[in-house]
Amino acid sequence: MEGPSKGDAREEELRDIVHGLFEEGQRMMRLKPMPAMQDSVRGLGAVTRELCLSARPLSPGELARVAHVSDARIANILKVLEERGVIERRTAKADRRRVEVVVTEKGREEERRRFQEGERFMVDFFSELGVEDSREFVRIFRRINDVMERRRVEGREVPPSPDGCDGGACA
Repeated sequence: MEGPSKGDAREEELRDIVHGLFEEGQRMMRLKPMPAMQDSVRGLGAVTRELCLSARPLSPGELARVAHVSDARIANILKVLEERGVIERRTAKADRRRVEVVVTEKGREEERRRFQEGERFMVDFFSELGVEDSREFVRIFRRINDVMERRRVEGREVPPSPDGCDGGACA
């Protein structure tokens, strides 16, 4: 009887690596690295960020897709953001039946502040990780995105997103 081939040994090694990744992922979740996001605020930051990055006003449907929320959820998000003075909804000039959403200066300022807070946190975190390991982390993260992008273009399976939305709208 033949022993395992080199391919089998490599597959077994990769399986062990995957198990280690799963274990570390579960360990990380037990540490609760980020507070659980309440449904009442889910999507608010994504909508504001997308509006700040966009060169044009966006429709509620476009915002629902980029924030990975349902059409019903985007209506609530826009209501909250409008009440806070972060966005404005207006009738589209080209088609008066359409609504478009723009970010206000207050919304831009909130997004700048949120970005700076996130940047400060990550600089502090990476200082503990160390420059070399931080660079390696970013290199590997970039490589993972490249592989996922290639697989998606080829019509192959990619891992699900952490929120379970897989690029589609979620409630």
